Amino acid sequence: MQGKYSFIEQNFTEKQRGYSGASFQYYIDNGVDGKQNGWHDYDSDVNPYVEQLFHEYIANPQLTNRIMTMGAFTYNIDLAQMTQTNVKHYNKTSRKIRRCVKKAQIVGQQPLVSSVSHAPASAVSTSTATSTAITAVATAAPAAPVPQTRTPNERIPYTAPLNMIDIAMSKIVPVTDPISESDNTCVICLSEMTDDEDIVQFDMPDCNHIFHHDCIKKAIQFSKPCCPTCRKPIDEVQGYSPSGTMSISTTKRTCSGFESSIGTIIITYNLPSDTQKQYHPNPGVHFHGISRSAYIPDTQEGKDVLQRLKYAWRKGLSFTVGTSMTTGASNCITWSSIHHKTNMHSGAIHHGFPDANFFRNCNFELDALGVPEASNITTLPQLNQPTAAPSSSSSFSSTSSVSYAGTSNAQTLSQSVAAALRPMTAGGATPSHQQIQAGITILNEIKSKINGHNVSEGYASLSSRFYTVIPHSFGRRRPPVIKTSVVVQSTIDACNYLLQN
Repeated sequence: MQGKYSFIEQNFTEKQRGYSGASFQYYIDNGVDGKQNGWHDYDSDVNPYVEQLFHEYIANPQLTNRIMTMGAFTYNIDLAQMTQTNVKHYNKTSRKIRRCVKKAQIVGQQPLVSSVSHAPASAVSTSTATSTAITAVATAAPAAPVPQTRTPNERIPYTAPLNMIDIAMSKIVPVTDPISESDNTCVICLSEMTDDEDIVQFDMPDCNHIFHHDCIKKAIQFSKPCCPTCRKPIDEVQGYSPSGTMSISTTKRTCSGFESSIGTIIITYNLPSDTQKQYHPNPGVHFHGISRSAYIPDTQEGKDVLQRLKYAWRKGLSFTVGTSMTTGASNCITWSSIHHKTNMHSGAIHHGFPDANFFRNCNFELDALGVPEASNITTLPQLNQPTAAPSSSSSFSSTSSVSYAGTSNAQTLSQSVAAALRPMTAGGATPSHQQIQAGITILNEIKSKINGHNVSEGYASLSSRFYTVIPHSFGRRRPPVIKTSVVVQSTIDACNYLLQN
């Protein structure tokens, strides 16, 4: 049927030579299977097949991605980006590859090769191949015709912050006005605030809630960067992407459905292997690096989307670390919620073009993340600078704790739980298990109300019931209304502690 099938053009000269004019190598950067970091040769029986795919790509530019099986693994070979991705492994490991063209051999010398791939120059000049018959040299032969059409344009680094505390705390300002009696309780630790303490608030409109400096610093570390009382976000959204680079280039080849454009903008994201930060699901756990490419039609609308994607990249919004929705693998880098096209053809169902809704969908998702319109972006967000690891005296960590001996068994508790325990056990009195169970029931009602469930009773009335069931000693201070998730959870934890001791 016309238009349904097309012939793959062949290079018959290379075919007659048995596709033996070059050797392919892949780059190891994580010492997998005990291999030394550096360039390694493809198996000799696989190499001619990869060389065949390369020549078919040169003659047929649309054949950028080919599937190839090597032993027990299956790889997606991207000949435009010069990468191989293990599509069967749950981590979807992606590695750089390169093609080494063999030069004429002089008798008594080892044959030399020249790299024509997109591998990093540092890797070419500092790493050696495992085979003694092939040696990579830094002088590159002329690149293949199709890659020459790519014009390098821009490289944008992103450094992931060690934690979100420093970013959020930059929006904290001291409270200079006298504290009123109606607003003198820190909702985080439930303690009274006085004018001689370090009391702060957020420097943002429509939010005048105040807290102890150390309390809000801890609350920010273990929750989203927002006001614990009104939940108003602090400044712009900061994403959880790992560190990496966003490289931008152009090609004269066009995406399907955009043949009238002047070409295609190619975005290449490279995120190296690293360990998860404090704000990732499993801090300290290793994750593998990835390389991903995305394509945008080179039109004015495409340039506007590119400007917004660059802004999103510098805010850490393009990727995250978590569980892959495709493979179910955990502790891996995944796309965030921003629409990207990873294929110039193949249709929308395969994340490619043509797709008449691409610009609309991408702009909608960027709007939802608070990324400004392209016309309002004059400069990119400042690059996050690595900061020293927080010290125990200046910031909280997940193990920040205090010793509490309000009951017979001394135990190490978090500061917020210890603060909730003090008024429950003042003077040595301890509520009975029956009182505690009734109190937890009321706290769960408050929790349901905070989460948006239909609870008709107000926070003040629910709090009053809780303080009646479990007597508290606040001295001359008014009992605080329990209305934030931080206070509710700390109080529940305190009750559970009393049940176990």
